[in-house]
Amino acid sequence: KNDVSRDEVIQILQAIASSGRFWHDWDNLKSMLSFQLKQVLSEYPEAKMTSEQQYASLRESYYDLVNKLNDALTCFIDGPPFTLQRVCEILLDAKNIYPNLSKLALALEKNLLVTSTLTICTDPYPQELVQETDAIEKPREKQ
Repeated sequence: KNDVSRDEVIQILQAIASSGRFWHDWDNLKSMLSFQLKQVLSEYPEAKMTSEQQYASLRESYYDLVNKLNDALTCFIDGPPFTLQRVCEILLDAKNIYPNLSKLALALEKNLLVTSTLTICTDPYPQELVQETDAIEKPREKQ
């Protein structure tokens, strides 16, 4: 159950990407990351190819690739991978960093197939990040 909007997910991932820390319950954050992972992967053309084209391009089906990456993420029980910051950076800007899905998949796999985890941050959620994301979201009034 995830009552968080796509914009809120993006803001949370931006806060993690810029700080390297996380403030949310891991199970909730994990479902947000899983949602964003599937969203990002679906934006690549391979998602709409035939099975034969997918195997030629990815050496596996798109469905298997999504499941493999999602399983790598969801197998973290006690906390997120220590590479969480990089995972968030990738998920926020995947198309600009990785022009094709196979390269994106390799990068995500490399960052998810780790064993060390992070612990939740007990410092207050950074206000400047909240204000920055507010500024990004709101249209400029004067130009």
